[in-house]
Amino acid sequence: MTIQYVKQRLPETKIYLWTGYYYEELLKSSNPKIPLILKEIDVLIDGPYIESLRDVTLKMRGSSN
Repeated sequence: MTIQYVKQRLPETKIYLWTGYYYEELLKSSNPKIPLILKEIDVLIDGPYIESLRDVTLKMRGSSN
């Protein structure tokens, strides 16, 4: 299933992507699919999860970094 498939069938659905990589790292990736994915998603939550910064009060994130 692709992002386009979901968007076509459920156009009101927001696509969120969590990644341990920073946006800048993703842009430098040699994977040709990365720019296509970034173009299609609605929200990117990037950066590593840091256990010592864990904060369960944050919406949609696990740590405050």
